[in-house]
Amino acid sequence: MAAAPGLASSAGSLGDDALSTFGDDAARVAGAEAAAPIGDDAFDFAIGLARHQTTKSPTLLENFTKHVGAKHYGDIYRHWWPGSYEKLARNVTTALNDAKHIHVNLDGVVKCVDDLPNIIQRGAKGIDYQEWAENGMISNITNWEISTIMANPALKSKATFYLGGKEVSIP
Repeated sequence: MAAAPGLASSAGSLGDDALSTFGDDAARVAGAEAAAPIGDDAFDFAIGLARHQTTKSPTLLENFTKHVGAKHYGDIYRHWWPGSYEKLARNVTTALNDAKHIHVNLDGVVKCVDDLPNIIQRGAKGIDYQEWAENGMISNITNWEISTIMANPALKSKATFYLGGKEVSIP
C-alpha cells in the first residue's frame, strides 16, 4: 500500500495503522473508514495545493478555504490521510459529489489557465501517481481532483476556478 507523500512514521513504513501528521491535530486512522461528509448540511468544498510549490507557504489551502467560505478535506474528514490512496479517492469523490459548490484554487498548480490541459492529463494518471521534480517527489492528488472535476459535467458545472485570488474562466 502506498503512503501519502510527506508522511513519516517512527515505525518505518506506513500502512493502514499510520499516524497522520497533516493538519492541526494528529489522528490515528488504523484502517478505519473516514468520517462521512457533513450529512444533510450543504457545504462548499475547496481544493488546491495545501502548500505552495514555489513559496512553500504551508497555509495556501487553509487561507483559500477561508477566503471562499468553504471546507477543505481536513475540515470534513477530521484528518488528511485516511490510510490509502483508494480511501482518499473515495472520500474526495464523495465530498465533490456532496458539495453544493466546489472552489478550485489553481495557485501553485498552474501559472496560467492555458497550462490546465497538462494538469488534467497528469491527473488522469491516477491519484497515486507520483513524479520527480527538482524539489523532490510531487504527488498527483490535486491534479487528480482537477481532472476528476473536468471529466464530470455535473462536478464541472458547480465548480469555480481561481488563480491569483480571482475567478478565472475555464474552457
